[in-house]
Amino acid sequence: MEEDVYAKEPLFYIKQPDIKSKLVNMQANYFVTENINEDKKEKAPKHTIVESSIETKVDDILQTMEYIPDLRCSISAGDEIYRGKIEKREGKQVYFFDAKMKQEKVLPLANIKEIKIISF
Repeated sequence: MEEDVYAKEPLFYIKQPDIKSKLVNMQANYFVTENINEDKKEKAPKHTIVESSIETKVDDILQTMEYIPDLRCSISAGDEIYRGKIEKREGKQVYFFDAKMKQEKVLPLANIKEIKIISF
């Protein structure tokens, strides 16, 4: 029969100091808050940009997070279709940078029929 093969004994022993482990109470102090009114709150209905009004779409596009690139849009106003990005909105005027003409245009909010997001 074959002999059992064992690992060799170490050639060098390092004496470890006797350190007692510390007792740490990680959760010794804690508190729980209960929200009683949680069931009573009415949640605001969430809207998607597809079903929103033109004013809401413009506001949503302008209020994107800093880390999200500018949204490129297609705006149909009257008989024309503009492509570019919405710069700002002041009252009933929308300031729009037209990518094709490389200039800023001012569009009245009432003339805008549709806004579609093309890309980032």
